[in-house]
Amino acid sequence: FIPWDDDLDILMKRRDYERFLLIAQEELKDRYIIQHPSTVQNYWSTFIKVRVKDSHPLFYQEHISKLTEFCGPCIDVFPLDYVKSRFSIGQFLQCNLIRLFRRMIDFKTGVMVSTDIKTMLISMGSHLFSLKWLQKHVDKEMRKQGDTEKEYLAAFSTFHKYKCIVAPAQYYRTDYTGFEGYQMPIPAGYDKLLTQIYGEWRTIPEEGKRETKHQYVCA
Repeated sequence: FIPWDDDLDILMKRRDYERFLLIAQEELKDRYIIQHPSTVQNYWSTFIKVRVKDSHPLFYQEHISKLTEFCGPCIDVFPLDYVKSRFSIGQFLQCNLIRLFRRMIDFKTGVMVSTDIKTMLISMGSHLFSLKWLQKHVDKEMRKQGDTEKEYLAAFSTFHKYKCIVAPAQYYRTDYTGFEGYQMPIPAGYDKLLTQIYGEWRTIPEEGKRETKHQYVCA
């Protein structure tokens, strides 16, 4: 465990992701809720959140508390979409359009507020579209290159920049490693993926940079 890291992320190829969305609520029963544009009316994100329903009332994400009564601890589940190349101008534009739509969703749902001219313009632009339109088109844009197997996979719905999100599909072959007495699935190319995203990921950050990321607060 990393003491200052407060979450665990799961990535699924698109077909598995869509199947998970169909069956997860029934399989996970009443203790958890599946949060997604298809299950939450004013949903603020572009991927699935599996959230515990009976969390401690003093431990919650305040920035979404006005959108849902369920805002306690969760696990994010991100889709992976097949793409044709490691880098192309078309994919770069595709990625940035997705990022723009996502940011508009943030402002549309009120989970973010504008802090400078750039974000103010995006916030103003979000008023030109309905939330449903933005959700539909960001999803359509992520699926743009189809679901047939290709050499690369892209994690368009994560928060990383374009250079970090596209990787050879072989990196995502499933491997297993021991953790806390369990054999846990991990990407076979985890070292290359983490280096691509975080650089020297094995280096422990300075104390002042060890911070949580998910805005949990205690009332």
